[in-house]
Amino acid sequence: MKNSLIVIPFWIRYITDQDKISFYIQFLEKIREKQYDKFTYLEKHHVVPKHAGGTDKIENIIRVSIQDHIALHFYRFLAYNEIGDKVAYEMRINDNANSAKIRSQLSIAANKSKKNLFWDHTWQSLQGKKGGKKGGLSNSLKQQLSRSQIGKLYGKKVGVSNQSLNLQIILKYSTT
Repeated sequence: MKNSLIVIPFWIRYITDQDKISFYIQFLEKIREKQYDKFTYLEKHHVVPKHAGGTDKIENIIRVSIQDHIALHFYRFLAYNEIGDKVAYEMRINDNANSAKIRSQLSIAANKSKKNLFWDHTWQSLQGKKGGKKGGLSNSLKQQLSRSQIGKLYGKKVGVSNQSLNLQIILKYSTT
């Protein structure tokens, strides 16, 4: 394994493959039960990764912190020795907010060029035709209460950042 970021502890060679799998499963179960506070950024982790035939079905996905996500791929790599987990671990171990932003931008660009989902006019047309009893602009009491709760939770700064540029300028110089 030339130029690998993974440093395998020396003692790992003395542990049976079954023990490695058991350890991974126990760690996974511990993470499944973990309660994160509301300020922790959570990511989706595929219990059976896509590279191993996993799906996007809800029963195959758990929400985990970035650190736990990295650890899950590391321990899964030790247990099953699958290259996809090694790649996932190595990609994320030196990750930071800027590289995550760049990765996100690259993903958006790739999806736009492939015309995937949101960027496919046929898909958008189908979504629009689904309709519903009320549109998003109905400004119902339920919507007003929801916006009020979000405003109280996240404050004016976040609320303003979600507005159009013209409204942001107006609100910036507002006296209230």
